[in-house]
Amino acid sequence: MRYKSKDLVAVVPTKDRPERIAQLLKSFSDQSCDIGRVIAVDGGDSIETVIDGFRDRLNIDYLRCHPPGQIRQRKLGLARVGEEFPLVLLIDDDIFLEPDAIEKMVDFWNHAPANTGGVGFNLVNVPPHEYSPFRATLGMSGEPGQVLKSGYNISIANQSEDRAVSWLAGGYTVYRHAVLKEFPQDELRTTWAVGEDVRLSYPIGKKYPLFVCAAARAHDTGQAATPPSPARARFQGRKECLAYLYLVERNSELSEFRCVLMIMSYATSLAAKALLSRSRSVHHAIGQLMSLWDFAKARFFGRSLKCALED
Repeated sequence: MRYKSKDLVAVVPTKDRPERIAQLLKSFSDQSCDIGRVIAVDGGDSIETVIDGFRDRLNIDYLRCHPPGQIRQRKLGLARVGEEFPLVLLIDDDIFLEPDAIEKMVDFWNHAPANTGGVGFNLVNVPPHEYSPFRATLGMSGEPGQVLKSGYNISIANQSEDRAVSWLAGGYTVYRHAVLKEFPQDELRTTWAVGEDVRLSYPIGKKYPLFVCAAARAHDTGQAATPPSPARARFQGRKECLAYLYLVERNSELSEFRCVLMIMSYATSLAAKALLSRSRSVHHAIGQLMSLWDFAKARFFGRSLKCALED
């Protein structure tokens, strides 16, 4: 099959970030070729006035979703994707695409293997992964796009050439529609679905080829976030490592032992750096270590890692 840009529909979960989704929609309207449809799924205050400002340039569906949740909103949007769209772009509201990104992406699909499962845009305003032999011994470094035995996924950002990978990001990836229907995403009752991209894409990558298209360039406008409060940092550290543990639990070829060792090493090194620099990131490390107590309760007292991941 030969794809056209009109074969592509974008599903965008959003919540209370009107300026950012406006920037994303503008990047869609500025493309060198027209996208088929945009489905914006809003879990916050209404942004209908923002959406209305782009209706003359884009084919947009606007849906409301309460209570909010990234995966819940995405699933609601996917349910509205018709069979006329063989390609689905899952994209976050804090991404914007360079003007020829859709054209480059569609061209990649037209030259990719017929059984390709998904292709990621190239996030170019994030530093690329730099291999570290020391971190590799801890299960935290390898080739870009790998999922290591520890469950740690190596960054796919800022690639200089097209690359076959084992996982893809949740916020800037095009999948075949049929593949997303074959691999429905488990819903978690959480507003911060950390690790959802790896949990979705890694099983797909075990059956279908996955790639990053270097020429299809994207930018993340959420990189300069405000540092979290100590409580939020502990929350994020705990959830981040629970996501690794849950991924390993769901994929038997990965190693729980290596995952626990990675988390202990990760938290210890982060805490040491934080104490030396008097940084508040020590709270993130505390949260990471807290995840190991959740893991112990799951293994010895029958508790659920999935429930621990939920809010």
